[in-house]
Amino acid sequence: MKTVDARGQLCPKPLILTKKALLEIGTGETMQVLIDNETSRGNVERFLKDNGMGVECSEEKGVFRLSVTKAGELLSKPV
Repeated sequence: MKTVDARGQLCPKPLILTKKALLEIGTGETMQVLIDNETSRGNVERFLKDNGMGVECSEEKGVFRLSVTKAGELLSKPV
């Protein structure tokens, strides 16, 4: 499973890393995104949902773990 480690990064970097990773996996595959910033988590989660991706978020010790299932191609253009 692909992991995007965006801990310590501020927006828009976590979003850019997530978009690039989504382009590298196939439809139906899963990946995880690690973020330690509430604003970045919200932005990435919103982007994923807006693009129809399955996403579940959990938090442990200040680190958000987004489990993402790629549902298809991105609706918004990659950065």
